[in-house]
Amino acid sequence: MTLNGASLTVVVGSVTTHPALYYTSSTQIAAVLPAATPVGTGSLTVNYRGTNSAPTPIQVVRAP
Repeated sequence: MTLNGASLTVVVGSVTTHPALYYTSSTQIAAVLPAATPVGTGSLTVNYRGTNSAPTPIQVVRAP
C-alpha cells in the first residue's frame, strides 16, 4: 500500500509484509502490521517516491 508517496516493508525471518498505512506526514508514518507478520526481530524499510531508507531494526511482539 502506498499513501502520499510512502510505503513500508517489514521483513521478519523469511516473511516480507507490507503494513497498512493510516496516515503520513513529513516526520511520521502510522501503520498496522498484517496479522500474518511473524513474531521476532526483523527490519523495517520506508520507501518514499522510489527511494528506500536504510533498514532499521524492528521487534514484532504478540498482541496481549
